Amino acid sequence: MPGTLDQPHPYELPGRAFLVGSAVQSDLSSKQLRHPRFEAPYRGVRRLRRDSAHPKTLRERVAQSASDYLPLLRLSRGEAFSHTTALHLHGAPIRTPPDLHVSISRPHGPARGALVHGHHHGTEVEPWQVRVEGTEGTEGIEGSHSPVCLR
Repeated sequence: MPGTLDQPHPYELPGRAFLVGSAVQSDLSSKQLRHPRFEAPYRGVRRLRRDSAHPKTLRERVAQSASDYLPLLRLSRGEAFSHTTALHLHGAPIRTPPDLHVSISRPHGPARGALVHGHHHGTEVEPWQVRVEGTEGTEGIEGSHSPVCLR
C-alpha cells in the first residue's frame, strides 16, 4: 500500500496546485486526496492546505486563484488568462470580482467552472508569462512557472 499522509510517500507533493490525475498516477489514492490536508480550489485540482493567512489584497487573491488554476490551463492550445484577470496580474489598480477570465482561440471550447469565465479570441495571439511577486505558489508552469496572460 502507498504511504499514508503521516508517512513519507514516493510522490513528492508540489508546493503548488496539482492535478488529481497526476497524483493518482503517482500512487496517491483518491482517499488520501480527500484528506483535510488538501484543498480543492477547482474540480480535479488539489493543493496542500495553507496555514498562512488568506491573501489580503484583491490582486493577491486573483494571483492565488490564477496559480491554483494553472494545472488546468490548456497551454498547448494557446489558452491564457485574459480580461480583468490579466489586468490584475499586470498590476492594474482596478476593482472587480476576483473571478478568473480565461481565453482560447476557436475552434476550442472556452473554459467553464465555478468563478471561471471562458472567452474566445478571434485572432491568433501569443500568450506571455507574467511574474507576480510576493504571492505564494505562483511558481507554476513551464520553467519559470508564471501565470500566462494575453497581451
